[in-house]
Amino acid sequence: MTKPAQLSSADMLSKAIALHQAGKLSDAEALYQAILASKPADVDALSLLGTIHAQRGNWTEGLRLIDKAIVLHPRYVGAHANRGLILQNLKRYEEALSSYDKALALAPDAADACSNRGVTLKELRRFEEALASFDKAVTLAPSNPAYHYNRGNILKEMQHNDAALISYDKAIALKPDHIDSYNNRGLLLHAMGRYEQAFSSFNSALIYKSDYAEAYDNRGLSLQALGRYEEALASYNMAITLKPGFANAYNNRSIPLQDLGRYEEALASLAQAITLKPDYAKAYNNTGFILQKMNRYDEAMAHFDKAISLDAGYADAQWNKGVLKLLLGDFDEGWKLYEWRWKSANKEGIRIFPKPLWLGKEPLAGKTLLLYAEQGLGDAIQLCRYVPMVEALGAKVILEAPASLMKLFSTLKSKFQLVTQGSPLPDFVRICNARYSACRWHWVRSSLPFLLISPIYPLTRRRAESGRSGWVKRTSDEWAWSGRVMQNIRMTVTAALPFPYLPPCCNATLRFTRCTKNSGRRMCRCWHSAA
Repeated sequence: MTKPAQLSSADMLSKAIALHQAGKLSDAEALYQAILASKPADVDALSLLGTIHAQRGNWTEGLRLIDKAIVLHPRYVGAHANRGLILQNLKRYEEALSSYDKALALAPDAADACSNRGVTLKELRRFEEALASFDKAVTLAPSNPAYHYNRGNILKEMQHNDAALISYDKAIALKPDHIDSYNNRGLLLHAMGRYEQAFSSFNSALIYKSDYAEAYDNRGLSLQALGRYEEALASYNMAITLKPGFANAYNNRSIPLQDLGRYEEALASLAQAITLKPDYAKAYNNTGFILQKMNRYDEAMAHFDKAISLDAGYADAQWNKGVLKLLLGDFDEGWKLYEWRWKSANKEGIRIFPKPLWLGKEPLAGKTLLLYAEQGLGDAIQLCRYVPMVEALGAKVILEAPASLMKLFSTLKSKFQLVTQGSPLPDFVRICNARYSACRWHWVRSSLPFLLISPIYPLTRRRAESGRSGWVKRTSDEWAWSGRVMQNIRMTVTAALPFPYLPPCCNATLRFTRCTKNSGRRMCRCWHSAA
């Protein structure tokens, strides 16, 4: 390299910038310092030297040098823009936004400042303004893939999924090896339930960067959703091999281990995640969930409480704690905590209505209330017991029921309008679901029957043996229940439990011992004792 003394200041600056852009930071730094040794007030050298410090993570020194350049030259667009970047990395977002605004006031066509301003607005959750800033950046420089990528990110955050995919695809079209676009595109496709396409997108990222730990981690999520648990586990293991301190991968790794019934290994993986990141609320919550499955209820509750202490607004932890409270018989607290499901990221099965939820505060006299079941058939059956209680408050009740329960619900002794789930609903002013009803009336148990079953659903051995749902006698002391599986359920049961239908053996003590999935059906074995 030519000695700095043999170059003019202008030539040194040009050479320093070229070295800087080539990633040769030490050589560029030496030239910037040589310039400042002879010209201490050179604002370009000050600002760019500050940028090198920032690139190395020395934010304080970088900010000091850039502030000095701005004092010397208040209208220096690049210095204001670089100051915004440093403040953005320091998470001082309002100050960063002010610096970008100053840069754009001086140079409205500064596309980089527009894009970085959008990133800051995204962090401030001012999504509409962020999108406008990214739109302007794309208009100013439509061939820059980073701007399309950033635009895709804000559209993803705003749940404009199709538009976000288009932006990611544009970034990839402009730069086929844009690995972050492949990765975030995969995350979006996964969130949309398009798991095969998500898997393919993560694989594309790995083609261009085979040591991309985050892509392996995210790829595991899609394999997991596809039920390919062993492959998901291998993907998480690769992420950890590439990045040994990757707490998120250890956390995610626990999920296929759990699905494979390898609970102790799952707990060990979560413990490692917590060791790496002691404030990892999600890992504490997942630990609690597995401990609950293992019937270690006190430990599970302690982990849910720890997750909540780290993040009081963590809906999944509050919800899981509520489920455990219900399991332990604390219905008052359990149902209150169960209401956190409305804020959970996992809202699968939760329906949104245009009418408000009735929370027991306003009077119902003369009003029409829709009662609906949030989950399965059991939820609906529990719900219908509350119809007389709502009617007693003076409300007209519309009870929505699955088609398979319409005949059963017709035996309910009450005045209400029964409608089939999925059919058009009559007019109503409020809604109430089974879960809130249980909370409102403290999970009322009645010694009197509220539905009549036997005349409508006779259970016969002939029906069971014909291949339909029912009990089949396997040995002199063992019966097996065969019923259709409505969803992908994996469970391990070790305690004695009641079963919703009893086999045709009289005065027997039954123990539920095994539940297996076989050709789309659930096989549950019981034995009985004559004692």
